[in-house]
Amino acid sequence: MIGGLALLVIVAVVIFGVAMARHRMPAQYGDRTLTSSRHERGARGPAMAGSAAPLDTSVPAVLNRAVERGQLSADTMRAILDAEAERVAAEALTHQHGRQRRVASATVEAIGYLGSVLALVGMGFLVGRSWSDIGQGGRIGMLAGLTAVLLTVGLLLHNEDEVVLWRLRNFVLLLSTGALAGCTAVVVVDTFDWRNQPVAISVGLIVALYSSVLWARRDRPAQQATALAGSLVAVATAMGWWIGAGAAGLTVLVLSAAWLAAAARDLVPPQETAGLLGLVGVLVGPAITSGSFDRWAPVLGLAVAVTLLVYGARTHRFAFTGFGVIGLLAYLTFAVTRWFGGSLKAPGVLVVAGIALLVATIVLVRRGQRHSASQQGPTSHTPRAAH
Repeated sequence: MIGGLALLVIVAVVIFGVAMARHRMPAQYGDRTLTSSRHERGARGPAMAGSAAPLDTSVPAVLNRAVERGQLSADTMRAILDAEAERVAAEALTHQHGRQRRVASATVEAIGYLGSVLALVGMGFLVGRSWSDIGQGGRIGMLAGLTAVLLTVGLLLHNEDEVVLWRLRNFVLLLSTGALAGCTAVVVVDTFDWRNQPVAISVGLIVALYSSVLWARRDRPAQQATALAGSLVAVATAMGWWIGAGAAGLTVLVLSAAWLAAAARDLVPPQETAGLLGLVGVLVGPAITSGSFDRWAPVLGLAVAVTLLVYGARTHRFAFTGFGVIGLLAYLTFAVTRWFGGSLKAPGVLVVAGIALLVATIVLVRRGQRHSASQQGPTSHTPRAAH
């Protein structure tokens, strides 16, 4: 169970890295950027000559109509708006007060990353190799000191308007969270002689509280990820310790689904990171239940994966579709291995069913194309695809 929760933490950190690589939505630049216009669906554009009603020709409106027609996915639309909003915001920062503003370079960012990693790795070796030579106070003091240094550096990088400093601050504060987690583990193990579940609960609670204070509902993906991961580890470990692995997995599933719902309402910024974290949690939760419900865990996982897949396909949201496909692949493999062992009958049935569905896909696509051509009529002109 603890191994499954540790996997969730690792995946959460990976999701943070993906979110950091994506374009940031700078919401603080006012109504002149595309960030705000993304939420203004009722804005009207200039009227078309001779038309009875004005046509909204703003960029968000055009992209929304493309999504409704199925020509563009909702995720792609958001990525386009995010990229354009970041470009506008960067120009506003560069020419602030009528003069070009010097911004932090990629070199500064790389130096900050390198210094943070070197300090953390070096401290890890120092504590590990001198574990028996230094006392409890020394071990705690070294890790607490590193936490304080990283926290101070992160807080001094206060100009989060610059994307480089925003990413660097997220990263440095993330490493300070890791150092604090290690310090907490040393305290509870050395002072109280705790092991296993009590250690995981203590570390999870401290990480969740610390990250929540740093996050404070601002646009910080790393702190949101560690706040959610710490909360899940603490609560799910407590439930699993009290009832069993099944309860831990169901707790992760329910809390992640609630997080996903909050992300849909944009209650946990940044929204994209919250959505990805929620998707990871609802897929990992059923796997954790296998400790108690080994036979039925694949069924729960398949149900979650199919739900994500269908919802993503119907709403043109590629993130849901992609995670649904990943979950279907993982839990279908789990189900076949668990229920049929080394038998070749089930894999054979899957191959035949898969080929049949692929053929059905081609038939449905061609039927749709013929129907579209008949709707256009013989006088319409359909441009040929360029080769």
